[in-house]
Amino acid sequence: DLGAIYTRRKDYAGAIAALQHAMDLDAAEPDAHYRLARIYQTLGKTAESKEEFAKVEQHYNKKDESLASKLPSPPPPR
Repeated sequence: DLGAIYTRRKDYAGAIAALQHAMDLDAAEPDAHYRLARIYQTLGKTAESKEEFAKVEQHYNKKDESLASKLPSPPPPR
């Protein structure tokens, strides 16, 4: 994807713009948030990096909760 190309070229401004555009199209996309967090980490933007990593974690926590709610109830104790 475009964000990855910019990142490989170390064009972090271009990568950030591409990833933000991807998130505008699909705000729940965890991969874009993860890549953005890594770029911010590379640039020493710790607060921004933590914010993006938190969004990734939140996405997967919601997914885990959703999957857990679909599991059958455990059998009653004997």
